[in-house]
Amino acid sequence: MIRKIDVANPTRVLGEHRVQFGKCDCQGFQRSHDLTCRHTDMVLTNPTVVDRRTARRAAAEVIFGWGGSLDGLMFDEYIEAGTGEGDVFAAPGEGEGIKAVRLRARSKPIVLGGKEYKRIFTVRRRMQVIVEIS
Repeated sequence: MIRKIDVANPTRVLGEHRVQFGKCDCQGFQRSHDLTCRHTDMVLTNPTVVDRRTARRAAAEVIFGWGGSLDGLMFDEYIEAGTGEGDVFAAPGEGEGIKAVRLRARSKPIVLGGKEYKRIFTVRRRMQVIVEIS
């Protein structure tokens, strides 16, 4: 189950999607030609491998958009994909680049349904951004 939450009000769920057997119930999955969507990318941990520029832009979008809701949100590290990692269908040499960006926030954990979450996953610019809350 993937929940889209409002970071300004973490108890507010904006939408839910269910991923089962590699298929998602969202309209983006139904329209895609390669049978993927951002929800399957998050669940199956098969993010798109991008260059540093795209990764930096994705991180900046999350920091700019969520900076007011999460205290001390800042860049932590690039998670690089080595040869053979990343896209399963990539040709040799195409698997090199950045597969995710990790950000850190000094904030309270997000409480949703009585459970605390200290890690948030999001997809920006077709790549995965991981926010660790401490």
